[in-house]
Amino acid sequence: MSGRIDVSPEELRRAAADIRSGSEYGGELVARLSQIIETLNAEWEGVSQQRFRTEAEETKAELMNFIALMQSVEQELMSIAARFAEADGQR
Repeated sequence: MSGRIDVSPEELRRAAADIRSGSEYGGELVARLSQIIETLNAEWEGVSQQRFRTEAEETKAELMNFIALMQSVEQELMSIAARFAEADGQR
């Protein structure tokens, strides 16, 4: 690596927007997963239902953590883009 920055602030902003779209879609998937879990849980009882519910809730928590990570990456990219633009005198 030459130490040069070969990415423009606009490219970083586009990447951040793509990540934001992905995290929003992930949120929609988690909401849908929650609906499915509730529907299935209402249809049976017992040990297998409890195991399913536990695993589904753990998976949901992992997905939420991933979405939070994506949001953090988006914010960091936007921050970097702003710093690059300021350093380059761009907007």
